[in-house]
Amino acid sequence: MINDWMRSTNSQMDGIIDFESAVADPDNPKNILEAYTHADGLHPYDGYEVMANAIDLTLFE
Repeated sequence: MINDWMRSTNSQMDGIIDFESAVADPDNPKNILEAYTHADGLHPYDGYEVMANAIDLTLFE
């Protein structure tokens, strides 16, 4: 619910870095893709590079 609000225009945020979407399982977007978690389903061990690449560096200009 909080993530949906942050992504909405109602949040009035200047920008958002959406790590959730970057590592989401396309078949079940509420979960992290298992390939990134070493099967613990929580920690994105192999997803950190994907998360870094999700950052729009123009947010910092």
